[in-house]
Amino acid sequence: MARHGAQLLDVVLGFVKAIFGLVSQFIGYVDRYKTVAARGVAAGLKKGRMQLRWNAKRNTTLKPNEHHDDAPQQAKNPNGDSVDTVERTATHNCPVSMVTGEELLTLTDGRLDGILPFDFTRLYRTSAVELDSGLGFGWSHSLSQRLELDGEQVIWVDHENRRTPFPRPTAARPV
Repeated sequence: MARHGAQLLDVVLGFVKAIFGLVSQFIGYVDRYKTVAARGVAAGLKKGRMQLRWNAKRNTTLKPNEHHDDAPQQAKNPNGDSVDTVERTATHNCPVSMVTGEELLTLTDGRLDGILPFDFTRLYRTSAVELDSGLGFGWSHSLSQRLELDGEQVIWVDHENRRTPFPRPTAARPV
């Protein structure tokens, strides 16, 4: 009987220790939450005690009539056709796009390994035959990105000679 009583006492003590462990973990989580929920030291202290209201006011609101400058325009090739990146263009193992019909020949000329690996690639795009990025007409390379200012727009020309227009930043509409 004494042996079973000792085993029962060990089980009960283990259970109580586990409950207190869970409670102390919960108190630790509450302490971390208090620093976030108090919204500043002065807001949460009253007579040396932290006070939290679980039904506090919301800090963010969405106004339905709020004006947003939105200029969603897809990237376009020099012909003005909407195009995707070369990797995402359907070519079916052929250097010709099944969507636009233009030739997309990609060649990797060099590769630098290391912490920041870099592939020097060049791309021939038939819609860019009038553009010269330093490698000849129609060719672009992985270092040929640039910005062009055009009136109220900033046009980003990427390494594939795709043009993506963005609204020009102003004091009223910063970047």
